[in-house]
Amino acid sequence: MTAPLPSNESHRLEVLRAYDILDSGAADAFDEITALAAQVCGTPVALITLLDGTRQWCKSRIGFHQEEMPREDSFCAHALAGTELLVVHDATADARFRENPLVTGEEHIRSYAGAPLIANGVVLGTLCVMDRVPREMTPAQLLALEVLGRQVMTQIQSRHDVRALKLTESALLRMLDERELEGHRQQQLVQMLTVAQEVGKVGSWETEVATLEVTWSAQTHRIFETDPDSFRVTHGKFLDFVHEDERAMVDDVFIASLGKEDPCGIQHRIVMPDGRVKHVEELWQTFHDAAGRPVRAIGTCQDITRRKHAEDERDRLFNLSLDLLCVANFKGLLEQVNPAWTE
Repeated sequence: MTAPLPSNESHRLEVLRAYDILDSGAADAFDEITALAAQVCGTPVALITLLDGTRQWCKSRIGFHQEEMPREDSFCAHALAGTELLVVHDATADARFRENPLVTGEEHIRSYAGAPLIANGVVLGTLCVMDRVPREMTPAQLLALEVLGRQVMTQIQSRHDVRALKLTESALLRMLDERELEGHRQQQLVQMLTVAQEVGKVGSWETEVATLEVTWSAQTHRIFETDPDSFRVTHGKFLDFVHEDERAMVDDVFIASLGKEDPCGIQHRIVMPDGRVKHVEELWQTFHDAAGRPVRAIGTCQDITRRKHAEDERDRLFNLSLDLLCVANFKGLLEQVNPAWTE
């Protein structure tokens, strides 16, 4: 049975295209998640799937032959309409799937569980596991699948943000190199930078070394939740936002970077006036005059709070599981085992 189209299908496809991930190359971060999903759920098959208008494409797959298939043959297409897990205990007893080629053909699929990959309120695909015998997942396994599904979406978002960050940095450097251009060309570069920051949720900043006065872009003000019309930024005021346990370290790293020509980076916490804590990643480069003296530092700032929380959730699941879990590289060597191995 072909899955009905979601009511938001056109918007869903726009969001999917914006991530520019279809037909991208293999990546260890995604393959590690599928391996862990198969291990936790005890299934021979695990996939990360994305569905466009006509097909299902696998970003990562274990125990499954097809990298892509027609959308009408996809179990995951039935998960697009909702935000909950789709669970099929016995495909031969389910009218939606009993005639599906994955059930009647050589894949011989009998059971399925898929966690939706949700972005901007739409489902892009799933992290799913499948078995060739009927079975029921335990509540703990289904919870683990949901957690790992969120980790997949974090990786997709991170990949997208890195691409946007590179575009932002490119625009910043071009603006620096072309400061003497006529006004309309400067305006084009400013517009390019603004779009890059809005798409990737990446802010930019510039610090004048002589005065330690700082200029923040609109996106950076949004990250720090300040009013660009009234908040006058200085290096000292920036440090006031930094978590007190990391303030000295952040300042030391920045001061040390003024004597370097290579790009620098750091991750740290900032504290909002109401006590909320955010995680940010700062990347920057110092530019020097002809005599080698530092003149200005230009950089970017990205809110990585959601990514850090997803990584913490994944690690908590990994460490608390009573099952024997491990992470192996593609040479078969163990890189990490959970505490259950020592008990």
